[in-house]
Amino acid sequence: MKAVTHLFKGSCVVIALALTGCASDGSFSSTAGAGGGGGTTGGGDSGSGSPRTFTSVERGTNAVATIGQEAGGLLGTAGNLVEQVGGSVGQASLPLVGAGTAPALGGVLGNTGQAVGAVGAGVSSGLGQLGNVADPIGNTAGGLPPAVQSLGQAVSSAGEAVRSVDGGQLGVLAPVTNTAGEVVDRTGGLVTQVGGQLGTALDSEGVRQVTGGLSEAVTPVVGGVMTGTQSAGDMLGVGQPVNNLLTQVGGGVQSLGEAISGDGNRPVVNEVGQVVSAAGTTVVALGGVVHADGSQGAGLGSLGGVLGSLTGGLAGGSGSGSGGGSVGVGGGLVAGVASTAGSLGVGLGGGVGAGATGSSGGTSSTGGLLAPVGNLLGGLSGRR
Repeated sequence: MKAVTHLFKGSCVVIALALTGCASDGSFSSTAGAGGGGGTTGGGDSGSGSPRTFTSVERGTNAVATIGQEAGGLLGTAGNLVEQVGGSVGQASLPLVGAGTAPALGGVLGNTGQAVGAVGAGVSSGLGQLGNVADPIGNTAGGLPPAVQSLGQAVSSAGEAVRSVDGGQLGVLAPVTNTAGEVVDRTGGLVTQVGGQLGTALDSEGVRQVTGGLSEAVTPVVGGVMTGTQSAGDMLGVGQPVNNLLTQVGGGVQSLGEAISGDGNRPVVNEVGQVVSAAGTTVVALGGVVHADGSQGAGLGSLGGVLGSLTGGLAGGSGSGSGGGSVGVGGGLVAGVASTAGSLGVGLGGGVGAGATGSSGGTSSTGGLLAPVGNLLGGLSGRR
């Protein structure tokens, strides 16, 4: 047992290096798509045939930036939808109240939508550009002042709506509505002023130095954390299946949004479709949390190659070691585990299965105890 334990520990070191492909400087190279074009993470160098080196931090920050861009776009489209609804409300004819009530309520919605859009713009230009700009924190925070100002204007519009109630059949409420509306209006004015002061403060040289320093310190940490989640997902063999699932679900949601928008000539409905589509692309981007593009779906394939030699004798069979995802385990519980791993694109004695191509050729001579679980996971892993 001691010899086996030592062999396993020593193999784990080799496994870690094989999975991450890390060099001594903390970077790793990828030749995905070399010579074929378009298969390498980050684009560029298409068809050059030469390996391209990426640091782990760059991979992580790129994934975070992609999510930030999509999230910012989702907020932007949501804000635009609220604005469009506000425009429709402003043109409505409301009973019992004064003629100015509907436009004021439309102003509440319109200004609220602008606030949401401002936050989205900040997220897109800040978090969405992580690793590409010097001060992503400052850029993200830059969306707050216009958002606060718009919210202040929304509150002022609410005050106007309260005051305008006395213009209709509810005129008897004028003593109350006028006073209450004035208070709300002034409150909105104060909030708007705070937003302006906040913008002045954030644009000052001192604050920019602080946010720039924080950005410089935080960016590699965020990238490292994201790289860790990607590596964990790929090493456990769930990264690519989850990424495939999110890609399919997000793509379906995006297509639904496009169908809702149609030709884009229907007000409000068009904006609803845009929000749905943006939600779909955001879901697709979330796959980058557990899977690194260009990682070739290393998963547990390398680990399977090592464990195959340790478990083959116990199971009465041997692993193919061909990298095609096939398993030659001879029955029992091990066969069921092999079937389960094969369904996730991993061969427990055969290297990488579906990691790079999205298809699995995993087979086992008998089902084993866990074969039904493997079949279920195979259906969820998006094999084609």
